Amino acid sequence: MRNFFKIQTTWSTMELGLIKLCLACLWVSAGAYFHEYLIDYIWLFLPVFFVTGIWLWYLWIKKIKANEK
Repeated sequence: MRNFFKIQTTWSTMELGLIKLCLACLWVSAGAYFHEYLIDYIWLFLPVFFVTGIWLWYLWIKKIKANEK
């Protein structure tokens, strides 16, 4: 079994932008939980976080499979 943390892949600028968007939505959602004036927008940020997170997971698995061939 290969060590998952030692697999090397390259990321394009668009893919890095997705990572940033995913993490930004996560942190804004966490911040909204603690600040009442942002709680109204948590339903906007959480779906974006989950969609970009699943998209990034798919891209990462696709890259790993492409590198194994």
